[in-house]
Amino acid sequence: MNMTTGRPTPSAQLRTTVRSGPPRRVVLAGELDILTAGRLEDLLTEIAEAGSPRVEIDARDLTFCDATGLQALVAADEIAVRRGGGLTLTGASPLLRRILRITGLDRRFPVGERTGSGRPA
Repeated sequence: MNMTTGRPTPSAQLRTTVRSGPPRRVVLAGELDILTAGRLEDLLTEIAEAGSPRVEIDARDLTFCDATGLQALVAADEIAVRRGGGLTLTGASPLLRRILRITGLDRRFPVGERTGSGRPA
């Protein structure tokens, strides 16, 4: 919070890089929060609706994720699942893994390191 204005301080930008494959791979870098979650949810929804319902999220360079970021991942996963796919996470930091475990989302999102097949190990 900015103490001068009383408004939230903008977070660092979230950078996304989409790589083709099956599965499509989205590399995240920066902060996934209330200011960036909607944009990521839109991107993941667009990918799933364009015929790539299996999406791998590389979170190796994700430095922060709040509840809104988790909500965006869940919403995008629901769309992907309806289309016969789903999201997987790779490169999650120990803190992100802990957040996923505490919220029970570790059962929803397979978390691991990338294998040659594109599936988490």
